Amino acid sequence: ETERVMIKYAETQDVPLFGICRGLQMVATYYGASLKKVDGHVRVDHPVSGMISRETVNSFHGMGIKNVSSPLVELCRSDDGVIEAIQHEKFKIAAVMWHPERVEGFSIEDIDMVSRFYDGGRLI
Repeated sequence: ETERVMIKYAETQDVPLFGICRGLQMVATYYGASLKKVDGHVRVDHPVSGMISRETVNSFHGMGIKNVSSPLVELCRSDDGVIEAIQHEKFKIAAVMWHPERVEGFSIEDIDMVSRFYDGGRLI
């Protein structure tokens, strides 16, 4: 319930909210998506493609999202169809399933992405 209150606060107060892993799961379910058990996403690296493409992102989750609808926009998926990044159409709310903070020597792509989000409220 605390996380739902935080998402609502981000909406009503125009506060940027950037979710990581469970953060994406919470944002997606807040807007009506359903969590599904996923295989092959615990302690592995894998590519993502879509509006955000990466050769490798890390993965530490056993639950994922397969579909989102308005007001969320899917930004990328893994090869097996799990959504890996989303953003809100209107509010400064976005999230990724990978953990930028768990990479030794932060990725310049992740630094740029997070900077872009806090500069303008969008991942792309």
